[in-house]
Amino acid sequence: MLLLGLQSFGIWQPHEIRVADAARAMMSGTADVPAQPPLQVRAVALGFRMGGVSRLWGRLPTALLSFLSACALMAAARGAGDRRLAAYTGVAYATLPLVFMNARQMFGGGVAQSASTLALSGAVLAVWGRGDAWRGAGAAIGAAGLLLAQGAAGTMLGVVPVLGALGLATLLRFSREGRVARIAGIASLLVAAGLMVKVGTVLGRGALDGYSPWVGASSAAQPPTQWQTFEGYLENLLHATFPWTGFVPFGLMRLVSPPSRVPAGETERVIDADEAGEADAWREAGMRLTAFLAIALGFGLQTLHMQLYGMTAFVVAAPVALGIAALLRDCEREMAPWRTVAVAAALFTMLMLRDLLQFPKVSYAALGLPDGGPTFPQGFTMKLGDWMQNVSAARASGGAVPPLPAEGWFLIEAAIFLALGVLVVFQGAGEVRRFGLRDPWTWVERTEAAGVARGDAEEKELGKRSLGAWLLANLRWVFAALAVTLLVVGLSVPPATPALTTPGRNAFKLIAALPVLSVAGLFALIGVWNLWSWLGRPAGPVSRALGTRVTWVPLAATVVALVITQGFIPALSEHMSPRGVWAVVRMLRRGDEPVARFGGDREDPATRYYTSAQPETLSSEEQAVRWLTGPRRSFLVLATDVFPSLNRAYRRSQHANLPIADASNSNLYLAVSSLNGQPNRNPLEPFVSSTRPRIRHPAREPTRWQDTFEYIGYDLDSHGLPYVPLGGSFRISFHFHVLAESQRNWQLFVHTDGQGPRINGDHEAVNGKYPVRYWLPGDYIRDDLTVNVPATYRPGIYTVYMGFFDGGDRMRLEGGDHDRDNRVVVARVRVQ
Repeated sequence: MLLLGLQSFGIWQPHEIRVADAARAMMSGTADVPAQPPLQVRAVALGFRMGGVSRLWGRLPTALLSFLSACALMAAARGAGDRRLAAYTGVAYATLPLVFMNARQMFGGGVAQSASTLALSGAVLAVWGRGDAWRGAGAAIGAAGLLLAQGAAGTMLGVVPVLGALGLATLLRFSREGRVARIAGIASLLVAAGLMVKVGTVLGRGALDGYSPWVGASSAAQPPTQWQTFEGYLENLLHATFPWTGFVPFGLMRLVSPPSRVPAGETERVIDADEAGEADAWREAGMRLTAFLAIALGFGLQTLHMQLYGMTAFVVAAPVALGIAALLRDCEREMAPWRTVAVAAALFTMLMLRDLLQFPKVSYAALGLPDGGPTFPQGFTMKLGDWMQNVSAARASGGAVPPLPAEGWFLIEAAIFLALGVLVVFQGAGEVRRFGLRDPWTWVERTEAAGVARGDAEEKELGKRSLGAWLLANLRWVFAALAVTLLVVGLSVPPATPALTTPGRNAFKLIAALPVLSVAGLFALIGVWNLWSWLGRPAGPVSRALGTRVTWVPLAATVVALVITQGFIPALSEHMSPRGVWAVVRMLRRGDEPVARFGGDREDPATRYYTSAQPETLSSEEQAVRWLTGPRRSFLVLATDVFPSLNRAYRRSQHANLPIADASNSNLYLAVSSLNGQPNRNPLEPFVSSTRPRIRHPAREPTRWQDTFEYIGYDLDSHGLPYVPLGGSFRISFHFHVLAESQRNWQLFVHTDGQGPRINGDHEAVNGKYPVRYWLPGDYIRDDLTVNVPATYRPGIYTVYMGFFDGGDRMRLEGGDHDRDNRVVVARVRVQ
């Protein structure tokens, strides 16, 4: 998880490239005063010295250190706990996005997290290790970790939480601790208190003078643009633990609970012969308490640090993994289903999935980027339904299938973890009773027998049977009558009610299918339950190989983490990194054909990592147009923020859209003067042209806005239906002919009026890709809008109106079918 495919994704721009440049400057001796703890940059520089300047060697030292810290954490869990706790700890640590996303990048908090983990692991082993060898190794690991933490995170975040947690844990358990533990605890607490006094002194001075190793920040640090609160950072931390998020709160609670024991009369199938004593539970409890106090202190101090110096990656990550491992190990020891935890974990997972789908930018949370980091790439935010339609269209036309968007990756991750992980905790680690196919019928027979007995008793005592007893005694006939009723109602009502709305018809279809669906769902649930029971049976191959059914939970997390590291992150980096763009340049370029850049930062360090060409930097649109219209084939890498204006300048000169060879990156496009027969991948090709398009519903007479734009018709897509169902949607395309350049940046308003409140569709033209200010005389423009009709509205005829506005002003209309409010009457849509 930490080392596989380190070079499978490009260098993130601008954050990773900045760190790589700082490392190169450090190698050459020209580095400035550090703006952050210097050890992260030194690790990158070390990798460059060892293997050369590349993304693999820049990332490898941080990843290796994270790997070593994972081993140290497992050793601590083994020395103070048992082997299975150690295994669960290692898997949980390596599969946390909070850990592996920082470990696999040149920027972030990878070195700081690893150093803190080493310090905490060593401290636990030094105090609660199994023997002198364990304790001696722990002392060495802890000392090395503290030294690294001081250089990677500063004293405030890297050293104080670990020493303070160790001291407080031994103080709370002081009466039962040994002499060595008491001395170590008192010394740690005194040192932590002294260091915190010094940190408080530095914080009290206000502005820093250069870099301060006490607080791990410098005068160049960018404070947050708005006041950050602890709950905001907590939400950030929860997003950074997906998909483990549902188990994290319960895991932290297990850290302040004693280790669970195997129930009386039971024998745990997987346990070491030397791991059943009271001393083992005492050692493990000490490690748990220390981890809980470390994350509490670390969270509090990092929240304060964030308010003063801005967002950074969370440093004290090891306790999160220890909490998850303790939860799984306790569930395994108790050999009982933890259904409350399973249901809550499923709900938390769905909540995080909702956040990821609505706000995909939260996937940056693990990296602790200031102010939330860069804008999430627009090309990666396509809805899954739209992507599936594009895939179908690409297959029908023989074109390239578009890559899976972020929403698809998020759904895959959540589905795997819910299916493979949560159900196991719901079943528990012990023996699970399997359900027979006759069990539902047996239950009906038992219920009927109970109903007969109840009816006999009522008749003997009261002289008659109650309705409830009669229903229970004839339960099979009750179910049969209910099924027939649902079937008759579901099939007969829609034909007898022509005015029934589409959602109503769908509801009656569901009513008719409900008996079959209920039976099928019941037996499907029995099949899934029995499958998991069979896979986790004590004598089965899974239990012999892995121990218990609980092992499926970390396995599910491993699969999800592989999906993220080997799928989602490389797909995201195609937008965040310029690697793909320069790869296309190398593939298409012949000989010494010239390459240039336009837009974005004046200095683009990415060129030094991805191409041997020396691109020329262009400073104006006129230069860029001349570059692409010269006699020689030439390439131009342009930032997407200057693309609309450059496309206008090119159209003014050539009466065609800018020739784009690659538009897969959301931040950079590649233009080329000659496509050599390849299709133009300009995203404006379907929307802006110089020829009049074929329109399904042309306007009967021209409608003009102040002799600037002319409305020439519309297209309507209602998904192949002659109407739009309530709760459904339709896509409408407006077509315009540009008569003159606009002096104002007008926007479109779309009103859909019908049997309910107005549906507003105000928007920037062409989905913001080509606003009105870029339209040129002679252009034909297509603007698309999807209108969603709520299911709570009434059926009827809905009228679509459209016009242009700027603030409180509307463009004045002349001719055509329009009303007094300067709105074109575009279409009338039947909704039912």
